[in-house]
Amino acid sequence: MRTWTRKNWFLIGLLAAVVLAWLWPEGGRRGGTLRLEWTGPAAVVVIFFLQGLQLSTDVLIKGILKWRLHLLVQLFIFGLFPAAWLLVEGWLAPLVGPDLAVGFFFLAVLPTTVASSAVYTALAGGNSAAAIFNSTLANFAGVVLTPLWLAGRGFGAAAERGLAPVMGEVALLILVPLLCGQVVRPWVRAWAERAGKLLANGGSALILFLVYGAFANAAHGGVWRVLDAGVMVWAGLLALGLFAVATGGAALIGRRIGFPREDRMVLLFCGPQKTLAAGVPMANLVFASHPALALVLLPLMLYHPIQLFLGGMLLSWLKPKT
Repeated sequence: MRTWTRKNWFLIGLLAAVVLAWLWPEGGRRGGTLRLEWTGPAAVVVIFFLQGLQLSTDVLIKGILKWRLHLLVQLFIFGLFPAAWLLVEGWLAPLVGPDLAVGFFFLAVLPTTVASSAVYTALAGGNSAAAIFNSTLANFAGVVLTPLWLAGRGFGAAAERGLAPVMGEVALLILVPLLCGQVVRPWVRAWAERAGKLLANGGSALILFLVYGAFANAAHGGVWRVLDAGVMVWAGLLALGLFAVATGGAALIGRRIGFPREDRMVLLFCGPQKTLAAGVPMANLVFASHPALALVLLPLMLYHPIQLFLGGMLLSWLKPKT
């Protein structure tokens, strides 16, 4: 039990953050005890600085030769996945309501995970170097592409203030800290690699802080009173269906194109996965004034454990037998 708790502390923390927000919304609401309007952006800066310390641009330089694979993986993450949601949005959005529908689109345009996609690829006997390359590239590209996708649909702060101010804020609070982490990394590389788990856990703790703030603000504003259990069930089923369709699509595309097995594993595990680590702070920035930020985040929070659990089940089937 203790081992399971240590291994899954972040998932437990997500649930605890939501419960705490329900019990003590005053602390996390804007203008409340913890002053999320100031501490929230500061947490975003620290999260992306820590990510900059951990992301290895050496991998991008070494892995550039498999450009056809990389192009397909990035196209899947930022093109095919969003397109798949847009194809069904008109039918499915009424089932979950407008705020959750925005959340599902936000989920669709996020980059892939940094850690689990590469780990799953390696354990499945795939090209781990290419997986690390694509997860790193996607998280750099997502700083620009995700806000652009949202602005193109008229979602988030860009709809109110225009694209230029929002992209400037994204650059200041996300891109600049990320690049600063990269600039500092060569001088602290050995320490950053030794302390990788500590840095990752620190970033995860700050993500839980942002989740608490989003849900506390929603609880204070009475958002949950208008969300019934049926909508929650539909949202969970929709997150499950999206992962299943994305995974099936990635498997089919990789096979039809004729990639070798090790490269198909890269597409299979990098394409369908979506990052909570970058998604939560980005939502707190782009949807800062949204009264139902928690509902925008909810699809991502449902999708996260689904991709970990079903990805693990898929891995047990694909893992090379020794």
